[in-house]
Amino acid sequence: MLSHWETDHYRARYSSQMQKWVETLEYRLLPTFDNIKSETDQMLETLRSDFPDIENIDPFSAHEAMFEAAMNHYDMNLSVKQGLLNMFAAGLYHLFEQQVQEFNVKGRYRKRLSHASDVLKEWDEAISKSLTQHDKTSLDELRELANTVKHGDGGAARKLYKLNPKLFQNEWERTDPEDFGVVSHKPDVYAPMYGQDIYVQMEDIHRFRELVKRVWDHYLLAFTNPTSIR
Repeated sequence: MLSHWETDHYRARYSSQMQKWVETLEYRLLPTFDNIKSETDQMLETLRSDFPDIENIDPFSAHEAMFEAAMNHYDMNLSVKQGLLNMFAAGLYHLFEQQVQEFNVKGRYRKRLSHASDVLKEWDEAISKSLTQHDKTSLDELRELANTVKHGDGGAARKLYKLNPKLFQNEWERTDPEDFGVVSHKPDVYAPMYGQDIYVQMEDIHRFRELVKRVWDHYLLAFTNPTSIR
């Protein structure tokens, strides 16, 4: 049994880590992509101004090549931006896993454990007794999302599609006024680390951050109030 002081320490520590993880993405990294369109326009303008006035160069072909170069710049930056969102969602889950291991080793058992997987299995069994069904499902979703981002297509991707097919929709598909709805079948997942096939949005990361906070609240409560887990 841990004291209230100890559980409050871990709760504050893990909550602040999660908060900083999300804030770094939202306020430090993503804003660097705000000027992608103006960068692309400037790039195209620079290419045009540098275009040599030589008679034997086909202007149409040159313009087409310049436009293609500018659009590649635009598309690649959008892919990297989406890849960051995907990676930070996966990283959020793995940060959570590492917090669980640290807590069990340093706080609960106060000794090194031989098998980290045993810690997580025991965690799942303990926490599942107090979480709502909604939070259990959301935690499964976050776990399968992390595995899908890392490994691409496979069992995790199939499970993720069943849990939340909207993660396979691009931003415009989610917000289109005609509401296309979810994709009718799970698409192949090739390169989510590069912003393809899985489309985590900032609202998803906020949702997962709040989920992990609730999970920690439930779990830590068990060490100051044994009747909270029945």
